[in-house]
Amino acid sequence: MVGFASPLGAARGGSLLFGVTLEPRPPVEVVGAPIIDAPGVDKSHGETVAMISNAKANYQRISPRKARMIVDLIRGRDASEALQILDFTYKAGAPFVKKLLASALANAQQKNPSIDVDTLYVSRASADKGPNSHLRRWRPRAQGRATQIQKGVTHINIELDQR
Repeated sequence: MVGFASPLGAARGGSLLFGVTLEPRPPVEVVGAPIIDAPGVDKSHGETVAMISNAKANYQRISPRKARMIVDLIRGRDASEALQILDFTYKAGAPFVKKLLASALANAQQKNPSIDVDTLYVSRASADKGPNSHLRRWRPRAQGRATQIQKGVTHINIELDQR
């Protein structure tokens, strides 16, 4: 009966296939370069680059889909180039992201006044859906029912690193 799958076999601690025993895997050896001892580096996650600055804009009144379109436009670009792109982008999310990017640049200068702003780039940028609990609106529907109107709220995050 090889090849017959049963959930009982897995529940008893055996394999899913009758007559087949699974051996445990040997331990894996980690080989690679050591993690850099830089300030701000969390060794538990295996990060190798220290973040220069970040900025968050929570509960922004724009839908995540519109904000994500603009965030995808600037991810990986130099900070000065991203600001120029946002100046001439005619989209609803451009002012939100431009203001946040300017804040991240100001945070970088505040943390380290000797930093060269031209060497900074957008390393991480995300636009995530926020809660709809603050903007609850209802639309009357047929037969006495009501449905909630979805108002977009977005959490936008930007991190800058140095090249």
